[in-house]
Amino acid sequence: MRSETRRAFEPFPLIDFEIRAIHHDTAAAGTVLAILDHSGGQRVSAELRWVRENAQVHPRPEPMPEQWRLVFQPRVFLARATPLPAK
Repeated sequence: MRSETRRAFEPFPLIDFEIRAIHHDTAAAGTVLAILDHSGGQRVSAELRWVRENAQVHPRPEPMPEQWRLVFQPRVFLARATPLPAK
């Protein structure tokens, strides 16, 4: 999940992030609770919803080949995220 999170937020570079918990909601969907320090200088707590799907947007549980995709664009998560005090 770390590499997928970093890749998903490339348009909004993260200075740092910490994954606090991963919840497997179904075989091909999950929620990641994370603390994000992004390049805008804000530190936030966010719930990142992920699905594992193929190119035709069909859910694909492991071990079927395909990849995880963040359900919403990073800017949506950053807008909904809970601001945290600076470290």
